[in-house]
Amino acid sequence: MSETYIVFPHDRLGPRISEYAAAPEQLSLASADIAQRTLQAAGIEPERVFTDSGAVDRGGNIVELTLESIAAGRDERAPRVLETLDAILIDDPTDEQLNRLREYGDVIENFEVPLVEPIETADSSGDERWHLEKINVAAAWSQGIKGNGVRIGILDTGIDASHPDFSGKSISFAEYDSNGFLVSTTPRDAGTHGTHVAGLAAGATYGVAPEADLAVAAVLTTKTNGGMAGNVAQILAGFNWLAHANHATTGISQCSVINASLGGSGYRDYLHSSVEVVRQVPGALLIAAIGNAGRRGVNNHSSPGNYDNVLGVGATDPADLSADFSDWGIETTHGVLKPDLSAPGVSVWSAVPGGGHAPKSGTSMASPLVAGAAALLVEKYPSDRRRPASLQVRLLRAVDLAPAADPRNTVSGYNKIGAGRLDLASI
Repeated sequence: MSETYIVFPHDRLGPRISEYAAAPEQLSLASADIAQRTLQAAGIEPERVFTDSGAVDRGGNIVELTLESIAAGRDERAPRVLETLDAILIDDPTDEQLNRLREYGDVIENFEVPLVEPIETADSSGDERWHLEKINVAAAWSQGIKGNGVRIGILDTGIDASHPDFSGKSISFAEYDSNGFLVSTTPRDAGTHGTHVAGLAAGATYGVAPEADLAVAAVLTTKTNGGMAGNVAQILAGFNWLAHANHATTGISQCSVINASLGGSGYRDYLHSSVEVVRQVPGALLIAAIGNAGRRGVNNHSSPGNYDNVLGVGATDPADLSADFSDWGIETTHGVLKPDLSAPGVSVWSAVPGGGHAPKSGTSMASPLVAGAAALLVEKYPSDRRRPASLQVRLLRAVDLAPAADPRNTVSGYNKIGAGRLDLASI
């Protein structure tokens, strides 16, 4: 397997990215130009680089992107440009090339990132829809607000798109390998996690936004002893596709909100700058599980959920108590308290591959509930479709404050709930 490195060029497109917001191909060409100049300065002369819009040759011409052309590019180890993230993926550079690349950009290795694995808990509620009742989703639905016209992005293990809970729904799908190459556009779930998460965000039976559409990037496709995992290049490639691609055959359908139920314990900045660019243009809000290491004590939360520019979500039980596994504390790099808010995450039912349903527990389950709520807010306030900061404020206000004030949810002086427990009663 090739050894992949991620390069964030010092010559960043981010400050100028708004020039290309309405023209994805122009953004791809501009990003490819920066990538080619950065690579050439380091003594690397690729015949072409891959972008989300197609392969770009040295003359600045876009060649149609197909799985066959990508397979050929994998054989030649062609660099991949991630337009909305200001990043380049490059395989097997020499030590000399790596050293020169570090003169022109920040370089990180392609390390492994796990999904936030569900936690074993006792079934604490006899009501399979308790999570929807607890957050008062009926208040939004009674207004006819169910996520229509909004697309939710999912970074996960994939999706069983044939599940009845997704019947009639527009689902865009892309699977990436550990080096960040697109390998398939045929939906599948490499585990069960992605289907469960997607069902909570937008499934017909247990989802918060049952009329929302989905874009699912399968980026956690490797089975490890600890569960499913993906590599940084894989996750970045999926994140770029969710943020940049038009996910509809007609019209523009990009993701207003992206859910990431993944992350390793501690602060790792592998996504931080990319999240900031995506928040600016195309303007998508990243919502992430805060992590399930709370039984180990304070400050074990995961990245990207602990970033200052990401909405990190904790988990609560039917009694509005913070789940004992839900992470909390302060992320000292940016001095932010986490989680930002919480949502039901104990014995939460949703879809699983094969057409059935099952309960799972974890902040991985709480996070897509908030992503679904974000879709409802975008439908009601369409001006926030590309304003993630405003959408985040609305979500932080759509909470029940009482759980945050409950002394049982304060440990070692830290509030484990955040702003409150998600509540759509006054949406």
